[in-house]
Amino acid sequence: MSNDKFTSVEHRVLLKGAGPRVTAIAFFGIGYTSNSRLYGPIEELLSESDPPKYKKTTIQDFVAGAYKQGLDGTSFVQLLKLTDD
Repeated sequence: MSNDKFTSVEHRVLLKGAGPRVTAIAFFGIGYTSNSRLYGPIEELLSESDPPKYKKTTIQDFVAGAYKQGLDGTSFVQLLKLTDD
C-alpha cells in the first residue's frame, strides 16, 4: 500500500455488443498453512507528518474480506482505512 501516495483507478469490464469475450486470470498462492505476516503501508512512505492511513492485514484476512465485500463497486481496502480524510 502506498498510503495514498499513488492512486489507481476503479474499473469494471462491461461486455459491449456481440462477439467473443476473453478473460485472463492470475492466481497467487497464499499457502496452505497459516501465514501471520502483516502487510500494510510501505514503511519508506511513512513519516511523523504522514502516519499510516491504513491498518495492517494478513493475506488471508484480506482475501476473506474481499470475498465478503463482493462486487458492489467499492474496494475492501477502504475498510482498512484508519481515518476518513
